[in-house]
Amino acid sequence: MSYRIYRFGSTQLVPIYSPSQDIGTGKARLESIDAPRGGAFDTLGMEQAYRGGYAVRAAGVIAGSDLLTQYQNLRSYLGKRDKLWRIDDSGNFTWAWARLESVGAKRVAENKSYLEVDCSFYVYSALWSGTFRGSWRLDAEIMLDNGYYFDSALVTALTNAATTLTINNGGNGVLRAFEFAITAKTSAITAVRIEKANETFMTWTGTLAVDTQLVINFGAMSILNSGVNAYNGLVFSSSHKIDDWMRLDPGNNTVTLTRTGGGATSEVALVYNDGWV
Repeated sequence: MSYRIYRFGSTQLVPIYSPSQDIGTGKARLESIDAPRGGAFDTLGMEQAYRGGYAVRAAGVIAGSDLLTQYQNLRSYLGKRDKLWRIDDSGNFTWAWARLESVGAKRVAENKSYLEVDCSFYVYSALWSGTFRGSWRLDAEIMLDNGYYFDSALVTALTNAATTLTINNGGNGVLRAFEFAITAKTSAITAVRIEKANETFMTWTGTLAVDTQLVINFGAMSILNSGVNAYNGLVFSSSHKIDDWMRLDPGNNTVTLTRTGGGATSEVALVYNDGWV
């Protein structure tokens, strides 16, 4: 087994005795048009097809003198949305947003001390989130041993007008949900250009005051200047090749960030989780 469903939310709700789990990928969402003379046209071209929502099943046995309490607690999570956690054979955690869709149970008359249950979760996330890359707080309700590490902040000084960033996605999926938080130092930044070869060429123009942040959320496709919507300052050039703003492929990604204005102590902080299929 490569991994197993471990927990739903902050409580161990998944049956752990005699487990039987569906750990497949779900179906890719294909887009095609049937041709009149046979075959089909693949509307995605060479783009990778991704899945939509899909079901994950975790079956097993719950047991103990508090059997009824365990079962009632499990049923109380029906329809709730939370993080569904899985753990691989090396002890590494990944999580995805999901809902408990159903709880099945099979009771045999002579089984007074255990109950066979079958939980179906519906997963909404495009990828499972692995190791967290970025800053986090000790009081942020982060559970230890879940992929969060001390001194994990990824902050790079924008010493030169153009700075090359090497961003590592340690997962096996193409990541679209991540953030850049740019802070101006010494003087205001009036423009930011972000480039990734054969993919991204975008420029934001505006005024980022000293000691304030420009937060670019690539997954949500939003830009905030000191917490205020600054989307209208964004322009894509003809060199921009994709529908997304930018993607982080598995492995190292080389990105060039060019600032206009700001001092050599200006900086960019990256926030993301490794993405796993």
